Amino acid sequence: MEIIEVNTVFGPFLVPEGDLITRHIQTYGAHTRTDLAFLLSIVNPGDDVFDLGAHIGSFTVPLAQKTGPTGRVLAVEGNPDSYALFRRNLALSGRPALCETINTVVASDRTLFRLIENTKNSGASYFEPGSDQDQGAATGRPLGDLIHSYFTPRVIKLDIEGF
Repeated sequence: MEIIEVNTVFGPFLVPEGDLITRHIQTYGAHTRTDLAFLLSIVNPGDDVFDLGAHIGSFTVPLAQKTGPTGRVLAVEGNPDSYALFRRNLALSGRPALCETINTVVASDRTLFRLIENTKNSGASYFEPGSDQDQGAATGRPLGDLIHSYFTPRVIKLDIEGF
């Protein structure tokens, strides 16, 4: 997968070339801009926020900018490739200290899951039950466990492809 840099309304972003989400960002300056605008309208500076299904950070970076130094953002992404790109985007944004990140699958229990990748729309990749035989199998982590381990959010952005 070729990675390119594009300019967004929230600064530069590294994105997969030819991806559906990349085309949205190039065309509109952000991914699902109306959804993001709504989310940002209900988040306040200082808020505690969970971004579950952070993908490449196209919502997390603006959330970290909005919550600022007194807020907290926990971003969770299960896909290891998206997570790596997300971490690079967070560093590129200059906001890494404003966000905690976890590479895990949010699910109802701690069973194993395998990644089913969508090569034309990386945001539509998903997880299905797997086994320890699956390469890159990931263990699910329940929402309650995240709240117990981190903090109780005021806002949760949830985009976890069917979980």
